[in-house]
Amino acid sequence: MHLTLHPHDAALVISSGWGERHPLAGRQIFGKRLLPSGFVMVYAPRTEEQVALLMEIVRAGAWWVGGVDLWKGKGVGGGITGVVTRMRGEGVGVGV
Repeated sequence: MHLTLHPHDAALVISSGWGERHPLAGRQIFGKRLLPSGFVMVYAPRTEEQVALLMEIVRAGAWWVGGVDLWKGKGVGGGITGVVTRMRGEGVGVGV
C-alpha cells in the first residue's frame, strides 16, 4: 500500500522494517518534484496484530495529508511513534 506520511512517520516506518521509500519520493526531474519525500510503500500485514498496526499507519497518513484525525473523527492529531514502538516491543513486525 502506498501512503504519504509525515517525514518522521515515514522514517519510523522504514526503520522499523514496515515499508520502504518510493524510489521517486522527494526527487526532482527537470526541476519538478514527482512525489513527496514521505511517499512510502507499506508492506502487507500477515496477522491481525499487524493489521491493527497498518491501520494506525493509515490513520497517520490521513492526518498528515488531509488534516483528518481518524482517531477522533475530526481536526488535528496523529502520528504513529507510540504505536510502532509499542508493537515493536510486543514482537509484532515484518517477518514475525
